[in-house]
Amino acid sequence: MIKAQPTIIKKRYVKRKLIPMAYPAVIAALLKKTQALASISSLYGPREPPKDLVPVGIEITNVGEIPAEGIRIFLKFPEECELVSEYDAIGALSPNNPTSGGLFVDEDNKSEASAWIDVLGNDLTMRKFREVYVRFSEKSQEYLIKARITQHRFPPTNYEFKIMIDPQIEEVVEYVDEEET
Repeated sequence: MIKAQPTIIKKRYVKRKLIPMAYPAVIAALLKKTQALASISSLYGPREPPKDLVPVGIEITNVGEIPAEGIRIFLKFPEECELVSEYDAIGALSPNNPTSGGLFVDEDNKSEASAWIDVLGNDLTMRKFREVYVRFSEKSQEYLIKARITQHRFPPTNYEFKIMIDPQIEEVVEYVDEEET
């Protein structure tokens, strides 16, 4: 069994009195510039994924005597789970070609992910895939994940594994300005 402890951020809004400023136009202009810089800085590289996401990755090894061909791997998560691609989770640019070695989220069904390999060499050749990130519900519980692996000339193989989620709740105070009357 796999165990994970994502951190769920709970925002608590607190009203505060807005003090009238002598130069509201200057403050507003500075705020706009700060927001523009923040959006541009996200283009310069990856960031840490949100704390409520759990990374899930897979590896596959060929211990056989011949290369494995046409390998397809499918992961099915419960419907209440939300899968997020690695690129969306860390803010990186996604590749133009989704066949370049990742575990990819099904755009039509956000609770499924898949990966594939055309040929995997033999004798302990291993292939590690990029991760997907999973957002589980906010309550502690066990989830059943189903995996299916197919390859040319072999029948499909089905696996099941469990993930025990015990989320940690972190409260963040966010202040909301209230104008004086």
